[in-house]
Amino acid sequence: VQNPIAVQWVHRVLGTVLAAAVIALWARVRRIPADPLSRRLNDALMVGIAIQYLLGVLTLIYFVPVALAVIHQATAMILFGVWVLWVHRVRRLEIAPAAGPATVPA
Repeated sequence: VQNPIAVQWVHRVLGTVLAAAVIALWARVRRIPADPLSRRLNDALMVGIAIQYLLGVLTLIYFVPVALAVIHQATAMILFGVWVLWVHRVRRLEIAPAAGPATVPA
């Protein structure tokens, strides 16, 4: 945190790695049969990471205007919420085969 250039570099690398991981996850989920809500959450995560990445790039291009930086941070929180919701959904689906598919709420 003492070197702003290093912090920016780490932030960019982590953002790029995260975007690549979400793209790979999105492609993998699209190839398997999944319930409609999981597919929508998968698509929302993909769209969210694209928006987040674009906001990060625009924030740097325009020399960190406060409005863009705040939107970038708010989008990160929304993206985190979508991810938590999706993980919760997937864990509930993993439990479903033992209890029967009819017990999983839509």
